[in-house]
Amino acid sequence: PAAAPICDGDAGGEAEAAGTEGEAGDDAPGEEAPGAAAAVHASAPRVGCVVFLAGHLALRVLVYLESLQSALKRKRLAEEDKRMAEQREKNSKKPKKGGKKGGKEDDEDANNEATSMGGVGQEERENDAFLELAESGVIYGSRNILDKVKPLLFKCLLDPSLRNDPVLRRLGAISLCKYMTVSKKFCQENLQLLFTILFPKGGAGALSAHDGEDTLGSIGASGMGALLEDTTLRQGLLVAVGDLLFRHPNVVEPWTSRLYATLGSAPGAEGGAAAELRLTALLVLTHLVLNDMLKPRAVFLVRALWLTACVHEPTARVARILFQELAKRSTNVVYNLLPQIISNLPKHQDTSGQLKGGAEERVQFIMQFIEKEKHVEGLIEKLTVRLEQSANIVGGKASSTQSKTQPVRPAGEATQEIMEQDGDDVAPPSEAAEAVTCLSHAIGSMTYSDRCVLRLHDAVVVRKALHTAISYHAVTRECLLNIVEKCRNRKAAKANGDGPAPEAEAPAGGEGGGGGKGGG
Repeated sequence: PAAAPICDGDAGGEAEAAGTEGEAGDDAPGEEAPGAAAAVHASAPRVGCVVFLAGHLALRVLVYLESLQSALKRKRLAEEDKRMAEQREKNSKKPKKGGKKGGKEDDEDANNEATSMGGVGQEERENDAFLELAESGVIYGSRNILDKVKPLLFKCLLDPSLRNDPVLRRLGAISLCKYMTVSKKFCQENLQLLFTILFPKGGAGALSAHDGEDTLGSIGASGMGALLEDTTLRQGLLVAVGDLLFRHPNVVEPWTSRLYATLGSAPGAEGGAAAELRLTALLVLTHLVLNDMLKPRAVFLVRALWLTACVHEPTARVARILFQELAKRSTNVVYNLLPQIISNLPKHQDTSGQLKGGAEERVQFIMQFIEKEKHVEGLIEKLTVRLEQSANIVGGKASSTQSKTQPVRPAGEATQEIMEQDGDDVAPPSEAAEAVTCLSHAIGSMTYSDRCVLRLHDAVVVRKALHTAISYHAVTRECLLNIVEKCRNRKAAKANGDGPAPEAEAPAGGEGGGGGKGGG
């Protein structure tokens, strides 16, 4: 591989020059100018080894500090348990006497409690000391070798001559993530660079980074195609972002919306590469959500719901497992976010790749997890409110069968205020019309008990909560009529089931009676 400049004549460069002068001289005789300002050249494998060792060493030092902290805590707890055991043994050997004994025991208990409180304070001081050491002492410092390697890590991503080598750019990105895992400060400083590599400017479906950074602007120069086409690099960065989200949740949390974008059409990758990148993002987010390291949001569940119909079967299987596991949780995540999920379902259909089926099938899939009667009652109220809001936004223009003599109710300011308070942007009429269809099918997909039917009757007939939707949208009328038909069929089946029962018992009784007579 071609030689690559790694430094510009600093102390580390002089040391490297001394070690590589004999080997590099045969390849490029006379190129190195004498003096401290001469550029040092090394082969790509050597540069890669330095970059990998720097990141690995930083991570191992962090692991060592955490293990040392745990060992000190175990030692302190063992000493405290031993001291408490000796105190109990000492108290058991003392003869029981009246008088001032109680006062002395109270004093000893107070001293033991004060000793325990002192141990708690010592633990807090140790935690602060180790945190400060990991934050500032591992990769920062003028005499720290890991601090001197940081410019090389950035060159592997920003310098076109180094970035064109796939091994160097991958090692540089992963080592940079390891540095970010060690130090929260370093993570805050370079998180934008990391997400700019994942979502470069100008990529299809990418989210643009903030402007005004020179280092980020240099990424858009020559060599960008290599970053866009390197799916392996971006898969590794997705896994690393998951680790950073666990290590520094408050720092990475504002960037999770960009992470959700990888569940859609993957920028810079086509065909199988796009599917693998999407699968990696889904696996990382599913792991974080199911292990309570990331709070599930509606935008994530909407994208995951579309992926249950993905033509890439491994991706669809992981998405289905996600909803099945969330439905088992006692926190009722699916129930709490269901109205928002269904309302926003049409918004992300175009960015979900190749799918099998449409929005109606996705509604049917997620509604199967609503089984409790109280959840059905709650969803009747929530879904009817959102359905009427969406119908008001459409303004009666979505239905081709509406009567021209009927008045049209446009979307008012009150509707917009309600939806903004719910945390949703006011959808355009085209998306609102699709939302009406999804919400109508959601209402029609639930199983209604007699109590739920009364609640639906109160919403539709008494309070007229679906006046606009029923007037202007045939799909809403059809779904409500299907509910009525199902309830009638269920009552008829129940009546038929109760009717033949005595007839079935009568022959049994007759046979028994006949047997008795025959026996007589």
